[in-house]
Order: sequence, then structure tokens, then C-alpha cells
Amino acid sequence: MDASTTFMVYTFAVALCILHCQVASSLHYEVYNTTQRRSIVVDGRTSPFKYNHDSSIAYFQGFSGFFPKYLNILSIPSGKWIVLWNANTVPKEGAPGQVNLMSVANDTAYEWSAPVPAFSDASRAENIIPCSKEDACTQWQPNLIVVKKQLWAIWCQEGNSSAYYGAYFSYLSNIDEKWTSKRLMWKAPNGSLDYHVWIDGFAFSIFPTQDPIQTLSTGRILAPATLTQVQNKSIKIDTVLITNDYGATWTFSNGTSLPGIENTNAQWEPTVWDGAGKQTFLLARNNVNMKNPPGDPNSVPSWGKVVGANSMDMGSTWSNLTFIKGIESVTSRAHIWGQPYEGRQLMVLNDFWDSLVSHTFGSLHWNPMYGRRNVALFFTRNTLINATMDAFAFLPGISLTMWNEPTVAYPQMWIANVNGADNLAMSYSQGSAYRSIKVVLLENGLPSENQSFIYPRGNFGSLRSQPELVSDPESVFLEFYGGQSMWTNRNFSNASTSSGILDEDGWSLLISGEVRVDDEGSCLFDSRSANSGFLFGFGLRSHEYMAPFIHVGGNDTFPPTLSVPTGVWMNMSLRVQKQNRTGVIQQANMCTIDFEINGQHETVQASCMPEGFQLSSNKARIGAPLSLGSSVTNFTGAVKSLRVSAEKGMTERLVLSLTPSHWNDSFIQPEPLFDSVRKVTVNDVAFMRVCGRGSFTFDIDRNTQARDTVQIGFIVNLTSTSRKTLATMGDGQSPVTLEVENASVTIGGENCKMLHVQQRHTPDLMYNCTLTLTPGGVMASVQADNGNTFVCSHTYKQSPQANWVFIGKGYDSVNSTKDCFDIQLQSFWSRVI
Repeated sequence: MDASTTFMVYTFAVALCILHCQVASSLHYEVYNTTQRRSIVVDGRTSPFKYNHDSSIAYFQGFSGFFPKYLNILSIPSGKWIVLWNANTVPKEGAPGQVNLMSVANDTAYEWSAPVPAFSDASRAENIIPCSKEDACTQWQPNLIVVKKQLWAIWCQEGNSSAYYGAYFSYLSNIDEKWTSKRLMWKAPNGSLDYHVWIDGFAFSIFPTQDPIQTLSTGRILAPATLTQVQNKSIKIDTVLITNDYGATWTFSNGTSLPGIENTNAQWEPTVWDGAGKQTFLLARNNVNMKNPPGDPNSVPSWGKVVGANSMDMGSTWSNLTFIKGIESVTSRAHIWGQPYEGRQLMVLNDFWDSLVSHTFGSLHWNPMYGRRNVALFFTRNTLINATMDAFAFLPGISLTMWNEPTVAYPQMWIANVNGADNLAMSYSQGSAYRSIKVVLLENGLPSENQSFIYPRGNFGSLRSQPELVSDPESVFLEFYGGQSMWTNRNFSNASTSSGILDEDGWSLLISGEVRVDDEGSCLFDSRSANSGFLFGFGLRSHEYMAPFIHVGGNDTFPPTLSVPTGVWMNMSLRVQKQNRTGVIQQANMCTIDFEINGQHETVQASCMPEGFQLSSNKARIGAPLSLGSSVTNFTGAVKSLRVSAEKGMTERLVLSLTPSHWNDSFIQPEPLFDSVRKVTVNDVAFMRVCGRGSFTFDIDRNTQARDTVQIGFIVNLTSTSRKTLATMGDGQSPVTLEVENASVTIGGENCKMLHVQQRHTPDLMYNCTLTLTPGGVMASVQADNGNTFVCSHTYKQSPQANWVFIGKGYDSVNSTKDCFDIQLQSFWSRVI
């Protein structure tokens, strides 16, 4: 029999099971929810340190903290949270002078001390590791572990000085002590000591990438790293540094790579974790073609962003890397906790598929940073890791970052017993050029292995198309998070105070307002067409500071030195004046442009408005360029007011006004955020309410990736007969959805047949659904409240790379309904058959 025939026979057997099998052994669920406390370690917008990245967090009490719940709580001294990261005073990664900083907080992880250099300043370093701009020095990625009452940091330094180049092992025994640092040296082929490691006659530099782990079986410590060949920097190997004697001596593994794609920078930034016996696992990001935009023939699909390997001898040797297709994410660094917690493995990574974000950002100026949104806490579905495939079976869970935080990445977590309760803290980077380090603390515990949970997801808000209208006690303003914009709702040139006056002799253009710039996104206002309009925004100059600019039919024009403060409100204005077209023109196609920021002025002469060009146009957009094909990026910041007007002498005429507290009818007002998923109670009955692009995942008693058959059942209440996505199956490349609309049910776009028809005419706003997932396809049995029963099946045209199930719209998209449905919580069940 072929695959489709096999699935048809199997479907019949499953249908009988749906009608007659008992579900007594099925899993039933609670909703996993947490109290999250948020804090900012360093704000890259306002701090002297503009670039902050590659953080690691730990809770240090002077004892080994891997299993805090087994320790005598009364004997534990009060500890502190500590965060280390690399930073620079200019908003650019890898610029000379980048150093590793540290900050400390008490057990609430709320108020952080001022950042100070950890290893290159006498205030915190017992032996200083110098790092200066003059030597083109950069320090990178400190990674933490607690071993035998010591806090360790594994990191590296690069630059022109060979005396300090290489990987370092630093340690201290008390949070108030200074760091002692030792450079790791390795034997070269000629017998001398070298700061490079040597493999097959080639030298490799060492880049530590993630927190080390200590294996349970022997106490061996593994520090994950990426090796880069000195002679050919595109050749990289993921590996671990190894110590069996608590840091006295170190060796390394020859590591692993993706076979057949050498010279591609493929593997980068591994994280490792402990398995059963001597088994250890490694997961890394895949850098192949990471800068190719989604849709490009050479771009990597959603299931190709993460690679993994396993070791059967505690990290000494590794299998070849292979794609971990069940984890659909973005190209970024993940972190997996070193040992199972309550029978579960925990991972933090972006729960977002970057192919989707191209709908918002376009592809011409694609940057892999754009997809780095919504860091989530992932869980393995199975309670015991007995097989290699099960070790990588993570499903996305709750969000640990806010939906309105643009560009979040590089999460690092730490689990510790604080004041008698197990807490999880995660540090992460937020921002693109101006990056901050933030921390979220989960205060009320992690999910137990003895309970099955529903995990509300938060991967939907990043794609909202309109800015958020924010009200605080002092003002009302619009927040733009790097993907939102507003359009005029009528013809710009036909406004009641026509912008056509800008094209009359003697009039000049004036743009003014009160705005806040948060990051490098550039386009605040765009009214350009082929031969008309203008663009105004803010750009990053030489990776050093933000400045205003305008484009008026020529090149982008910046003031010579005038800069824009980031992260704070500012008053700005810009005036473009071209000499009277009927008078004497000193030089053709030249404009006088006057910039003003908080009372500071600079004036420039620039080419603009070539012959036949007009300032007026027929439409305008705030927050993003008019065309998705534009090379201009979207605005990140906030607007209290924005005015476009025409001036002639002492006379001013308003062309367009945007004031959120008093709406001008020239703009479409933003809608409130609708997408959500949350637990609600109605008449003492608990529901999961799923709205718009909301979705949730849930535990299954063992892994379902590509080999198990899983059944899920639930009763859903609808609020209307409009189209709704009840469930999403398969993978992000070709998802299969179960949808209801009016009196019809579809699966994978195919209409379901009525197995039994009742003549009752009551509204069919309640459905009892059973889904069966197999490696070959999906079957649904849906019984409506009015008695109609639908049964249908969908055979996969292409086997999914993952076989996950999401209730709701599992894979985010631009299009979503402004409607909700309710899942009766007590009716929800699942089982593996």
C-alpha cells in the first residue's frame, strides 16, 4: 500500500477508537501561570554604555547551587544575583574598547548596582586584564557557573596584544571579593604554550559561548565554546572545554560541525546539558545564510535555525551536528539549563519564526535582528529523557519578555532557591544598536513533573500593524516598536489645509514635534512618490550617535554634528527653504535646511527638489516607509505630537497634525491590542479564552515528534459564527489548521463531511472536538451543539518537520480575526495511543 492508502486504513481504525475508546488514562490540565518581576540592569538608551550584550546571570551564595531544593535552607547564607556582560560606550558590537561589565542585586533581582568592569579594572580585578581602544581590544561573553563555593566566569579577549589574547577562567569566593583571572594556554605542535588550540595542524581561537555545566555522574565540568580557524575564519567548530580537577588543568574536545557545508560559518554558540549516565547533549544556532531575507531561495527555513549533537562520553567526542527540526525559531543563541528540573528540561529561546516578520519589515533591508522577538520558556514534553530524539523535544511555553519589547535575544537563565522558594531568573539583551540588559524573575515556582500544564503563548503581539496608544498621568503618546505605522485616511494633497501650498513660491516646509527615539530605526514620516514628497527620520552616524535627517528629492541630509538624545523626550523642528522660484536662485536645486534639537541649531546647504519635483504628495505614513521595498528602516520610539506646516514670512499654515491626545481627522486611529490568550471564569466555569492570534501549547506524556499518534479533545464555545482557527498542526512551513465558520468545518483547507445531520436549528456555537495526529496526517471529529457531526481527515502532502499541536493560531501571521473562542478547561484532554 502507498502512504495515502495506509493513512486511509489507519484513519478508519482511529475513527472507531474515537467513538468507542475510553479516555480514563488521558491527561487533564492546569494552566501554568507565573508572577514575573522585571528590572533593568543597564539601559542602553540613557547609560554611558550604549551597546550591552551577551549577558549571564547567577545567584551566588558561596555554595554549589545546582540542586538548591535538596539543601538545608536554614544553613544557606543570604545570596545575591549577579549579571556579567560585554559592553561599549558606542552603539556597535565589537568596537575597540568593549569590556566585560558586572552588576549586583539582592535576592529580589530588582535594584542593580552601577555597572563596573569585572576583569579590567582594579576595583573588581585582583589581577587586571588590560583592554584598551588603542590595542583594538574587545572582551566577550562571560559565562557563569558555581563550583565548590566559587563563582566561575569563562570568557575571552581579542585584540592586537598577544599578551592578553585568548580564553580566560576567572573566579571569586565571595561576591565582594575581586576576580582572579587565569588565561587558558594550550600545547602547540612545536611544544610551546599557545593561547590557540590546535587541531590537525591548524590553530583555532576560542570563543566561550554559554554557561558551563557540571555532569552529575563524575563532576566533570564542560564549558561550551566555538572554535574559529585562524587561517580561514569561516571554518568553525562547536566544542567544549573540559576540566576534571576543578579548573587546575583544562583539555578540549575536537568538537562537531555540520557535515558537508564547511567554510560557511555554520555552527555558532552552543549550549550543553547533562543526560542520563555519560550522555551529554549540545544545541547550537545555524548561521548559514542568516542574512538572506525570508523568501530568498538561499534562506534557511524555520526548521533549519537550530542544530544539535550528542556525546556518549561526557563531552570528549560528539556526533555530527544535525538539524533539530522540531524547534522553529530564529538565528540566535539559546540556553538550556544544565540538568533536568523536576523531570523537565528547560530552554529559553525566541518563540518566533522570522519568516513571518518579513510581512511587516519587507525584505530589501532585512536584518536577522528583526526576527528576534518574544523570548519564551520551552519545556521538554517527556518526563524522562531516554532517547536522543526526546532530548530535543522542546515545546514553546510562556513568554518571558514583553510583546512590546522590540528585538530581544541572548537569554541566560539561572534557577536558585531564594528564601525557601525555587526562582528562575533570566537576563537578556533588548534593542538593536542601543541595547539594554534586562532581567525577569519568576517568583512562584516552575511546573512540577507530576502535573500536566497548559502554557499560554505570547508570540502574537510583535506583528501588530498600528502603534500603541499609551496614557500616563502626564501625557498621551504613541509607541512604535519597530514594526508599527499609521496612514493618512484621506488624500494628503487634498487635506482641508492643502499641502499644495508647499509648492507655491516663497513657502517653506516646517516639521516640528515632541518625540522620543529609542533605537536605530529611521523613518518617522514618509510622503514620497516618484517625483514628490519627502522623508524625515533619525539615523545612526558612523555607529556613534543618532542624528536627524531629511530626504527631499536628493540624498539624505544630516546636520554636521547635531545629535539626538535616546530614550528621553525631546523637542525637535526642521525647516526646509528653497529660494523663491520666480526670484534669483544662487544655485539650482539647492535648499537651506535648519535643524533644531532641544534648542540647539545647525544649518546646512544641500541639494534637493530637482526640476519638476514637488513637496506635496497624495499620501503619507508615520513610523515606516511607504514602500516595503524601501531601504529605510522603521521607527522605534514614541510620538507626543508631530506637525507638518508651511511658512511664509510670519504666516504659518497647517498641513497635517498628529496629536494623540486630540486626534486630527487626517489619521486612522490605532486599535487596542486584541490578540491574547488567558484563563477566564464564567458562571464558575473555567475557560481558556483565545483571541485573534493567541494560542497555547500543552504537555503530552511523551514526545510526539514524527513517530507517535496523539489524540486531543476539548469543548469549545464560540462567540460568533465568524471564521476561527481552533487548532494548528504540523510545522511553520506548511501548517494544517482546523477552522470553523458559520455551519462548516475545514481541516487543511478541505471541507469536512457531515457524518450525522440533525434538523435542529439552534445556533451551532459549541463544538466537541477530537483531533488525532499521526505521522501521515490529521483526523478530526467535530460534533456541533445542534447535533451535526463532522468527520474529516487530511493527509500531509509533505511530512511536517515537527508534529506539534497548538490550540489557536499556532504560527503567527499578519491576518487574524478580531474574535475569540473559549476552551472549557475541564474538557481538555490528551493521550498518546
